[in-house]
Amino acid sequence: MLPICAAGFKVDPLRIIIEPTSGLAVAMQRTDFKRLLHCLEWDDMLIVVKLDGLRRNAMDIRASVEQLAETCVRIYCLALY
Repeated sequence: MLPICAAGFKVDPLRIIIEPTSGLAVAMQRTDFKRLLHCLEWDDMLIVVKLDGLRRNAMDIRASVEQLAETCVRIYCLALY
């Protein structure tokens, strides 16, 4: 079972993107991350298993959060450690 489902979220399977690439890579150079950004719509919720999945350092995570906030995409993180 996906952690998202285990946390009680009901997500259309077609809207789930599992990115195997490490967050160490620059986000915009990750094919699946770019595809994810393209799929997000106004007022969507992006659910991540861990916040470092967005990017590895705090400044890059902040940049991702701010970029998503511009389109009112909310971020829900399942594990904050």
